[in-house]
Amino acid sequence: MERQAIAPDSCYAHAVQITVQLPDDLAQLPDPGREALVSLAVEGYRSGVLSHYQSGQLLGLSRFEFEGLLKQRSIREYAYDADDLEEDRKTLDSLQAKGLLRLYAVALHYEVGERQADAESGVS
Repeated sequence: MERQAIAPDSCYAHAVQITVQLPDDLAQLPDPGREALVSLAVEGYRSGVLSHYQSGQLLGLSRFEFEGLLKQRSIREYAYDADDLEEDRKTLDSLQAKGLLRLYAVALHYEVGERQADAESGVS
């Protein structure tokens, strides 16, 4: 395994590169490396080894994009549910009471704007 510095906008200072040998039938998939990474992230999340956030980060996806990937693959047992919504509502109420909700909304607006600008310019 080899440690490498990663993108400055990541919350991690270094990444580990792992090489995996795939059987011929799996190597014939359109993007075998991505499929292997998705499988690793999803199984890590299902087993509890990785959090929802960590799985999304591994794939370069936001929380909602990772949730969409789970639904797309019919993985519903870990889907966002009413309890999650209630927990998020309480968190938002707490942030609003502390005056932090506005800061989060500004940061989220900036992130969404950056993604839209990237999409419009063809950057992925």
